[in-house]
Amino acid sequence: MKSILLILLTFCSNLVFGQCNCETNIISGIKTKQCIPSLVAYDNTYQVGASINSTKEDILLILTVRFKGSAKTIGSDLLIFVNDEKTLSLELLDSQKDYVGGSEICHAKFKLNESNIDFLKNRKLSFLRFHFSNEDIYRTFEVKRNEDVLKNHLNCII
Repeated sequence: MKSILLILLTFCSNLVFGQCNCETNIISGIKTKQCIPSLVAYDNTYQVGASINSTKEDILLILTVRFKGSAKTIGSDLLIFVNDEKTLSLELLDSQKDYVGGSEICHAKFKLNESNIDFLKNRKLSFLRFHFSNEDIYRTFEVKRNEDVLKNHLNCII
């Protein structure tokens, strides 16, 4: 009976705390909380992940794009469509290329203010829209998985 109770408690704690997937690090003397990106959208050429990172002063939405071929940086603000047909526009702070796990990727940072945080904490993602630096055309990615990743990350960090 005790072993069944222990297994049940372990399972329940994983359900409650397993959603965070965030860790606290100290980088250059600054305490940061970094959440692991979760795959939210994909097609034949791209995989798009989203996560939340925070420092003492800033909370950032990080968009990570994995490319089938050569990476490009994100060159526009991010338009987020959510489940209740509302949108949120976030200004691009920075975008850089990198190489991870055998693939070229790019990271883009978008700063969140209190209003943005309140908006995202109560909604699920539906679509993400942006364009790459060397293109004029905007791309709209349907969120197919982990629609509540930003909500979960924000609830873990704040």
